[in-house]
Amino acid sequence: MVEPQRAPESELDDWLRIVDRIPFVGSVKRELTGLRRLLYDRRAPRLAVIGAAGSGRTTLADGLLGALVFAAGAQDAGGAPRPAPGRWVRIDAGGRRLDWLELPSDADEAALLARASEAFEEALPDVILGVVAAGAEASEGARLQSTLRVLRGRLATAETLIVLTKADALDPLDEPARALASALDALRRATSELGLADERYAAVAARPTEGRPRDDLSALAGAILERLPDEARLEAVRALDVGRDARRAIARRVVNSCAAIAVTVGLAPIPFADAFILLPLQAAMVTGVAYVGGRGWDRRAALEWLASVGAVGSAGVGLRWGAQQLVKLIPGAGSLVGASVAGAGTLAIGRSAIAYYVDGPGRLGERPELRADNPA
Repeated sequence: MVEPQRAPESELDDWLRIVDRIPFVGSVKRELTGLRRLLYDRRAPRLAVIGAAGSGRTTLADGLLGALVFAAGAQDAGGAPRPAPGRWVRIDAGGRRLDWLELPSDADEAALLARASEAFEEALPDVILGVVAAGAEASEGARLQSTLRVLRGRLATAETLIVLTKADALDPLDEPARALASALDALRRATSELGLADERYAAVAARPTEGRPRDDLSALAGAILERLPDEARLEAVRALDVGRDARRAIARRVVNSCAAIAVTVGLAPIPFADAFILLPLQAAMVTGVAYVGGRGWDRRAALEWLASVGAVGSAGVGLRWGAQQLVKLIPGAGSLVGASVAGAGTLAIGRSAIAYYVDGPGRLGERPELRADNPA
């Protein structure tokens, strides 16, 4: 009877339990905890979007994802219907996941709290996006401020960003930069009681261009990413077009954490004993970097990277690991040298994976059209 293949998450959980029991790992507990959140506890980012009808809430989802998921007419092509206010929409398209919730800022307080309470019982948002359409900064901004003041008491852990949508609809006779600055100033004044810093305000155009996000939408996606908890960041860099620099930063965090753990594990004085930890650690690291680059969470991604390294590179990895084990036979300094080799080797492998999956030929190509499945 063929034994069913175990899920990669289950194997990673077993590995984390083993590493967590090793006394040497106590000094890198923070890296281990952070790595667990990034890789194993990963989940879709949860965004709650609050604005009046017609403010561009749903179109903003299309822009952030870089695809016509909810746009009018997308249903004919198999897209999702427009989100119902107060209900989470679970987007899962080709491994890119995003949870999207819309709430009206123009509803009365009782109706708003009823819708919000039901949604928040299911899941709390990570980031709140307050949306106001250009040209309605004063009126919609004031209503948005009242709505956010009602909800923020129930969402103390959620970050808040204010987004001026339809910025391309500002007076074309005025200087664009001056018109935009004036509109943002008006929106800040209308929402001043929220006490938000200037960097919490952003402006975006109405729609993505030819299915691709505009630069302003990419900047907003980056601001969202910065304010997400660790467990939602890997899925966010896959779902949102945050730019290669942001992907590289997340990948480097994975690699640096693994290298720090490898140094500590490499201090174990017994030759070959740490191989049971380092090899799975490095495999999880390469797979995690591939995931950041848009690839699936499976062994095929790691094997593809190994094939790209070639025979010489693979031999170099093996020789480095062999040298690390042999130096442990040297009394005294052997463990220190072995730890240095373990850390340097893990770092080199990680950087090679970043060069391949984030910057090189192994990265995800053109983003396919996304669709929202299972609207909840």
